[in-house]
Amino acid sequence: MTAHHSQELFTVASAAQILGLSQSTIRRWANNDLIRTLKVGRARMVPASELRRLVEQGLAFPVSDGGQS
Repeated sequence: MTAHHSQELFTVASAAQILGLSQSTIRRWANNDLIRTLKVGRARMVPASELRRLVEQGLAFPVSDGGQS
């Protein structure tokens, strides 16, 4: 039996913050087909699976959101 899970989506700004990249880098990668994005209305959204893929491939390193110095 398989469960159907809706894919978590992130805005370009959120994806950039999570990955420690600039928004322009996320947009450039999307324009060059290096990262898959989805259009939701007028917004470009990045699936969580793409964030994981970038981290697994060593192309991005998530920024910890815990604790401030």
